Amino acid sequence: MKYIFTFVFACLSALSLSAQKQDCFNHMTVGLNVGSTGIGVDLATPICDYVDVRAGVTVVPGIYYKKDINLGSSANYNTNMQPFLDNKYGGSVKKYDVPEQVDMKGQSAMVNGSFLFDIYPSPTCKFRATVGLFVGSSHVVDINNSQAGSLINAYNANQQIALYNDPANAKYRVSGVDQMKYFGININDGFLTPDENGNIDGYIKTNVVRPYVGVGYGRSVLKDKKIDFNVDAGVLLWGSPKVYSHGKEIKAIDNSQSGKMLSAITKLKAYPVITVRLCGNIF
Repeated sequence: MKYIFTFVFACLSALSLSAQKQDCFNHMTVGLNVGSTGIGVDLATPICDYVDVRAGVTVVPGIYYKKDINLGSSANYNTNMQPFLDNKYGGSVKKYDVPEQVDMKGQSAMVNGSFLFDIYPSPTCKFRATVGLFVGSSHVVDINNSQAGSLINAYNANQQIALYNDPANAKYRVSGVDQMKYFGININDGFLTPDENGNIDGYIKTNVVRPYVGVGYGRSVLKDKKIDFNVDAGVLLWGSPKVYSHGKEIKAIDNSQSGKMLSAITKLKAYPVITVRLCGNIF
């Protein structure tokens, strides 16, 4: 987040210096924004009668989404692991008690600095085209288990499953069961698996620099009013979102419900933007 505020401060400083040196930068308007990019604030000043420039910051509030997710392989593990351990260790090692479901949470994590140009067909027209850049945090969604450390048994069970799947231990396996599935969120046979601390760590990343194109209604800089409203609609071109787990990119996503959802997100190369802006004249 630090570099975002540095970016915005540099843009605002440039606007302030320009305002001191050029007559055309003779007004400034502050805007409060709410929309699909979150809640934000910006400052706008005119470059000329046809172009205004805006710089600001938007933050998506920490929106949580919780849901119980099936861990996937409990029946297979419960049925076959203990006989395997008995065969290998003579009954001295026990399988772990793993819950069938885990309470997961998804959290939005998008913060953006923006630098936008509003272009008007005439000095009095309120319709405009807008182009510019958003610079933001690469993480846009984080996915974790709600209670830290709650999946330590699932992690330990996965270590036992890895032992079972090792070809060197084939002679100890249950007849007819060559491989066992790991515990985890049921995407690509559980690619979101718990770490050694009993936590699942997943997140979705996009490009840090995101070009913006859109249209809007309303003058972003007020010259003869004290207060007014603007409306913007456009898209953020943020590249192809990528899914990561514990620092590694996940490329294979299966046809489960969760997998289909993440697959759809990774194909979303443009983020829709709809914003309402309340603006007030400073000078």
